[in-house]
Amino acid sequence: MNDTKKIVKKILFIIWMAALVSLIIYYLKKGIPLTEYLKQVKYFIEKFGVIAPLAYIIVYTIRPLVFFPATLLTTLSGLLFGPVYGIIYTIIGENFSANIGFITGKYFGKTLME
Repeated sequence: MNDTKKIVKKILFIIWMAALVSLIIYYLKKGIPLTEYLKQVKYFIEKFGVIAPLAYIIVYTIRPLVFFPATLLTTLSGLLFGPVYGIIYTIIGENFSANIGFITGKYFGKTLME
């Protein structure tokens, strides 16, 4: 059972890294400068219309898995939703993000500590 868990963890880690590397290669091949990423994320969230706050919270939640800087998303929330709602949506997304980061670290890091 223990060996099965180790194999599953290794497979999940490889899939996660492969997806991350694929994303980086995709953006590098497109030749998109770093300054354009925020505009693309803004456009992505805006196109959801009424459920844009939910889309923002989901993007903020998965942020630690793709190593996207939190400061850019926090700034974006103020631009998209204003200072009051931007702070509210950021706090919600930030809490989910912290939980995802903790769970991921605990899941993958537990065997490293042993």
